[in-house]
Amino acid sequence: MIVRMRGLPYDCTEAQILEFFAEGENGCKVTDGGILFVNKSDGRPTGDAFVMFDNEEAGQKALTKHKRTIGTRYIELFRQVI
Repeated sequence: MIVRMRGLPYDCTEAQILEFFAEGENGCKVTDGGILFVNKSDGRPTGDAFVMFDNEEAGQKALTKHKRTIGTRYIELFRQVI
Protein backbone atom coordinates (compact mmCIF):
# COMPACT_ATOMS: atom_id res chain seq x y z
CA MET A 1 0.00 0.00 0.00
CA ILE A 2 1.21 3.53 -0.77
CA VAL A 3 0.39 6.56 1.39
CA ARG A 4 0.82 10.15 0.23
CA MET A 5 2.06 12.59 2.86
CA ARG A 6 1.28 16.29 2.46
CA GLY A 7 2.47 19.21 4.59
CA LEU A 8 5.97 17.99 5.39
CA PRO A 9 8.57 20.50 6.56
CA TYR A 10 10.78 21.37 3.58
CA ASP A 11 13.83 20.05 5.45
CA CYS A 12 12.16 16.76 6.44
CA THR A 13 14.39 13.67 6.39
CA GLU A 14 13.79 9.97 5.80
CA ALA A 15 14.61 9.36 9.46
CA GLN A 16 11.83 11.73 10.57
CA ILE A 17 9.31 9.91 8.38
CA LEU A 18 10.41 6.50 9.68
CA GLU A 19 10.04 7.77 13.26
CA PHE A 20 6.64 9.35 12.49
CA PHE A 21 5.21 6.01 11.39
CA ALA A 22 7.03 3.83 13.97
CA GLU A 23 6.00 5.67 17.14
CA GLY A 24 2.85 5.10 19.18
CA GLU A 25 0.47 2.20 19.60
CA ASN A 26 -0.25 2.04 15.85
CA GLY A 27 3.41 1.95 14.89
CA CYS A 28 4.12 0.46 11.48
CA LYS A 29 7.19 -0.28 9.41
CA VAL A 30 7.90 1.42 6.09
CA THR A 31 9.15 -0.82 3.26
CA ASP A 32 12.95 -0.61 2.90
CA GLY A 33 13.67 2.11 0.34
CA GLY A 34 9.96 2.95 0.28
CA ILE A 35 10.12 6.74 0.73
CA LEU A 36 10.00 9.07 -2.28
CA PHE A 37 10.18 12.83 -1.71
CA VAL A 38 8.52 15.03 -4.36
CA ASN A 39 10.54 17.98 -5.65
CA LYS A 40 9.71 20.88 -7.95
CA SER A 41 11.45 21.11 -11.34
CA ASP A 42 14.12 23.35 -9.77
CA GLY A 43 14.90 20.68 -7.14
CA ARG A 44 13.21 22.38 -4.19
CA PRO A 45 10.96 20.16 -2.03
CA THR A 46 7.18 20.46 -2.31
CA GLY A 47 6.41 19.15 1.19
CA ASP A 48 4.95 15.93 -0.23
CA ALA A 49 6.22 12.36 -0.14
CA PHE A 50 4.99 8.91 -1.11
CA VAL A 51 5.58 6.11 1.39
CA MET A 52 5.24 2.40 0.66
CA PHE A 53 4.18 -0.21 3.22
CA ASP A 54 4.56 -3.99 2.87
CA ASN A 55 0.86 -4.78 3.22
CA GLU A 56 -2.64 -3.39 3.62
CA GLU A 57 -2.62 -3.75 7.42
CA ALA A 58 0.51 -1.63 7.83
CA GLY A 59 -0.92 0.97 5.44
CA GLN A 60 -4.17 1.18 7.41
CA LYS A 61 -2.21 1.68 10.64
CA ALA A 62 -0.23 4.42 8.92
CA LEU A 63 -3.42 6.26 7.93
CA THR A 64 -4.46 6.49 11.61
CA LYS A 65 -1.66 9.06 12.01
CA HIS A 66 -3.52 11.58 9.80
CA LYS A 67 -3.12 15.15 11.14
CA ARG A 68 -0.34 14.23 13.60
CA THR A 69 2.72 16.46 13.51
CA ILE A 70 6.35 16.47 12.46
CA GLY A 71 7.90 19.45 14.21
CA THR A 72 5.29 22.20 14.09
CA ARG A 73 3.64 20.96 10.87
CA TYR A 74 0.54 18.78 10.88
CA ILE A 75 0.74 16.06 8.26
CA GLU A 76 -2.13 14.99 6.03
CA LEU A 77 -2.17 11.36 4.89
CA PHE A 78 -4.01 9.92 1.89
CA ARG A 79 -4.26 6.41 0.49
CA GLN A 80 -2.66 6.55 -2.95
CA VAL A 81 -4.27 4.56 -5.73
CA ILE A 82 -2.09 3.75 -8.73
